[in-house]
Amino acid sequence: MEKARGKSKMTDQEFPKLDWQTLRQIARQVGISWVDAMLRDFKEPERTGAHKGDPIGLFLAKRKASLLMVLHPYGLKLNEIATLVGTTHGTIRFWRCRGDFQEAESEGYVAFGEHLCNTFERIIEGHNLRPNLVIEGIPALEKRPLDLLHLLPFFSPEVIVLIEELVRVKFLCGKRAYSVLATGFLSLVYKNIGAVADTQQLKTFRAWMKDENVLSFAQIMLTDLIDNLADPDYREKSSAEEIGLCAETLKGVVFSFLSLL
Repeated sequence: MEKARGKSKMTDQEFPKLDWQTLRQIARQVGISWVDAMLRDFKEPERTGAHKGDPIGLFLAKRKASLLMVLHPYGLKLNEIATLVGTTHGTIRFWRCRGDFQEAESEGYVAFGEHLCNTFERIIEGHNLRPNLVIEGIPALEKRPLDLLHLLPFFSPEVIVLIEELVRVKFLCGKRAYSVLATGFLSLVYKNIGAVADTQQLKTFRAWMKDENVLSFAQIMLTDLIDNLADPDYREKSSAEEIGLCAETLKGVVFSFLSLL
């Protein structure tokens, strides 16, 4: 089981009350701790026995940089990744052009995405059969791990691919409880648009929201809300408060989404 460890100075406030920069700092801690856990048993590759010019695998700094890309560019910039692995910005840019680094980077997106998906499945369905992301040192997340949703805007959109697939597959199996991921995630993301005051931050945030994987996730969420409101059975079984909340969520997301255009 992969663990996100480390001491935290973070408050145990509810995540909706935290400001944008604090959420970004928490996302960085979660991501960096996950990388450290992934590399806990890492052994440097040896050239012994290999022919000259044959690949021998990534050395520690390069492997760590490839995994830290799960936080790029919204949680960590390339120069920050360079500092964390003890190299230069130029070296990171060079590594990113190499096939071995690109392959390791892709593997990192998948691994982190799978651990997040496993975590969400454990929360919603109660099983704990596969490696998930265990958070230690962040009281708010220890109490309510579903609040990991608040941190997704600071991770690469490549991570969203697996979460979008998880929700879509579960929906096809009739497990509507997974709408909490799509609804909760996008409601929180759109709400935070107004909290991003810096022009450059808002620009990169808008670019993130227009990524095709994030848009696909948005489509699932909006479809679920519209289907609920159009379903006579849902309206009959739900309270006026539940129907009102569904309508307000739909309205808020649509209006917020229009602000990105």
